[in-house]
Amino acid sequence: INAEYGGWLVSRMAANQTTVAAPAAAGPSKPCKYFKKGQCKNEQCGYLHEYCRFYAQGCANGDACPYRHLPPEPSTAPDPLAPATRENKAYAIDCEFIQVRQGKGADARQFAVTVSVGIVSQRLETILYARVKQPPRTQVFDDSFARAVSHLDGDWSTGIRVDVARCLVQDVLDEGCTMVGWQIDADFNGLRLEQLMADRRHQIEDMSEQYLTTNGNKCQLSEAYQYIFARPAVAHDACDDAKMTMELWHHWKRSGKRQCFLPLQWWTIKWQCSGSSPTSDFVSFRWNILRPEKSDRSTCIEEAASDLPVAMDYTAREELGGLASEESCYVYQLRFRQNDERTRYFNLVKQRMIKAGIMEDVIPVPTTNPEVGHQYLFGDFCLATLHQTAR
Repeated sequence: INAEYGGWLVSRMAANQTTVAAPAAAGPSKPCKYFKKGQCKNEQCGYLHEYCRFYAQGCANGDACPYRHLPPEPSTAPDPLAPATRENKAYAIDCEFIQVRQGKGADARQFAVTVSVGIVSQRLETILYARVKQPPRTQVFDDSFARAVSHLDGDWSTGIRVDVARCLVQDVLDEGCTMVGWQIDADFNGLRLEQLMADRRHQIEDMSEQYLTTNGNKCQLSEAYQYIFARPAVAHDACDDAKMTMELWHHWKRSGKRQCFLPLQWWTIKWQCSGSSPTSDFVSFRWNILRPEKSDRSTCIEEAASDLPVAMDYTAREELGGLASEESCYVYQLRFRQNDERTRYFNLVKQRMIKAGIMEDVIPVPTTNPEVGHQYLFGDFCLATLHQTAR
């Protein structure tokens, strides 16, 4: 029995026997300190190459964590602890000029010289505003703009030497700063810094090339300033112009440094006066009645003036009364930068005519062609046509 039972037990144990595999070799359990730094180049490294699972939520171990922390994604916000990048400073410059002559006879030459300079920072702080002395051995040829528009006193021997302003501009560019201006070529030429401008062109921004009319033409600083900021441009000197230029530079930067096209217009007024009057009478009439005021020279342009009669330009002949019989006329045409300036001039002419006793009222002339503009009859001798064109 024992033999039979023993054989049966052996057979049962053999049938139920399971194979036990040998224990596997233990894998790496310690993180690789070189992989954490991104420096491990061993493809058969015996240490763990793993990233921290808690980095995205904020690993509490910080730099002491033995696992590698993932770098930030390009789209994430910059590290607030990183040092701020320092942007180069910017300065704006503007100069006022007069025309002078130097030499005598055939050797005489005429050129512009700087008599006032203004430099401001990008925070609109005045860095320099000074009068500049007239160069020695020169004679003033034309200083009307500096007197009438810039309101500068006529003593051109007062002020600093031009070398002081030149050295300041040189220092600003040597520091890597940006120099901003409006038609800045004239400012650098007036300071005799033509070569410096050619060498540092990448540091110089001319805002007159960034603010243009819809036809791609240049405009005045005050026009661009008034259109962009919807407030009047109050400028009395070079420093004020530099501040306006700097404000336009800030606007240009905020808009992505894209050119800005302004829908500006010319506001024209054309005078046609009776051609039966002697030429001398028209010359006197143009000087005493039609001429703009001296302060208007910078706001309007004399576009056409005839000392001999030309063909009359009619749009509604039957409405012109005695002037309809005229076949020729004298023409005097002005164009203004602003409609308000033309309106002010138009009212000034009316006041002059009333004061001279040559007109009682202004009669509007109806027209069926809106492209011609508006026409007004002054007595029986003068016709005014007002229209506007895109610049």
